[in-house]
Amino acid sequence: MLTKEQLNILSVFKKDVFTSLTFKQIKQQSRQKSNNIVQIALKEFQKQDIVKTKETGDVTAYSLNLNNNLTLSYLNLINESEIGKNKIPTNILDNIQNRIFKHTEFFILIVFGSYAKNEATKKSDLDIALIVESEQTKKEITPFLETIKRRDVIPIDYHIFTRIEFLEMLQADSENVGKQIFKSNVIYYGYIPYCNMINRTKNE
Repeated sequence: MLTKEQLNILSVFKKDVFTSLTFKQIKQQSRQKSNNIVQIALKEFQKQDIVKTKETGDVTAYSLNLNNNLTLSYLNLINESEIGKNKIPTNILDNIQNRIFKHTEFFILIVFGSYAKNEATKKSDLDIALIVESEQTKKEITPFLETIKRRDVIPIDYHIFTRIEFLEMLQADSENVGKQIFKSNVIYYGYIPYCNMINRTKNE
């Protein structure tokens, strides 16, 4: 099991799970002052097969091993800690989650925008995205999302995508809302399925 300090160091990879970072970049982004602590963490990551390494000259780059279930479990822990830290309105999201369960077993509920960045103010919208399996499910869940949007005190801006639609946006050349979600998000429900889904795009 990683320590809290090591999880904090590992969290630098969460923003872009496909990124490769050098020792210097990991140290800077984790705001860790001690070289030794970062070195020990990276050795532990390698021991547990959480990261892969690539040598280019004298420089070693580290990237996540997303094919290891342990990596996904640690990322899920980091994601859950962000839910608590970012003052996300969990009562609204729990309501949405519970109602979607009545229509489908597969879905991913994502918070992005200011709440994901921990920059929300009283005037901020709650930006959410839902990834579901089919167009039929999109049609079924839209009415109650509209009801929640009208009734809730916090303004809600929602997007619903099928899995195929979301992956197509990630693979598109132009900037789009899917790429914005990928760059800055907190997965409220379905983090490991989300990682497995986007990992397939990298392997295709």
